[in-house]
Amino acid sequence: MGVKTQKHKNTKTRLLWCCTRFVTISRSGLRRLLCFPSQSFATKLRRSKKKHNCFCVSLFSCFCEKKRGFTLIETLIYVAIIGMVVASFVVFVMSISDLRNKAYVISEVQANCRTTLDIISQKIRAATGINTVLSTFESDPGVLSLSMADSAKNPTVINLDQDDGILQITEGIAGPIAITSDEIRITNLVFTNLTSMSKRGNIKIEITAAFNNAGTDIEYNYLQSLQTAVNLRQ
Repeated sequence: MGVKTQKHKNTKTRLLWCCTRFVTISRSGLRRLLCFPSQSFATKLRRSKKKHNCFCVSLFSCFCEKKRGFTLIETLIYVAIIGMVVASFVVFVMSISDLRNKAYVISEVQANCRTTLDIISQKIRAATGINTVLSTFESDPGVLSLSMADSAKNPTVINLDQDDGILQITEGIAGPIAITSDEIRITNLVFTNLTSMSKRGNIKIEITAAFNNAGTDIEYNYLQSLQTAVNLRQ
């Protein structure tokens, strides 16, 4: 009876050990099967994990790079770019301003030249004669003295207030009246008496006007020369 009981215990112990071993082996095998069902799947998983790790590292690096400050070289480059943009804008604005000033100078000189010739031509046509003794011909600055039918305007004298100055007209005993503006200088004024070639009195007018540039700016340098010949009507 004792021998059978001992054998039964040994059998139960051996059976329990076998079950425990089987469960242990089965659990480890099942764990391997569930975690890594196949070699190819495990390889793909490792590669995917590596890519994911690389992506995470790259993303973290980019995030870190964005969070860091500017280097000295980057700052110098940015300052140089901004400086070039500002310099280009300033040059553009200055060129526009120079063009506008040049257009104003040209229009002012041309307008004064045309106005001067028109006024002198009107005075010559309205004159009854030429006072050759009181006039200065063929030299600069010229002087033209005209006889007028109206005693209040006799004589009418056309001359400059000074050499390279303002053109003015003096009628009778009245004071001189400026024809050109203060911004214009008459650099050349020559009258030529052509009466001997014509039955009526004939005066040739040569005039050169320039803008009064007190400084050294090039855009203010402009001059124009005009000439014409006018006959007396009487």
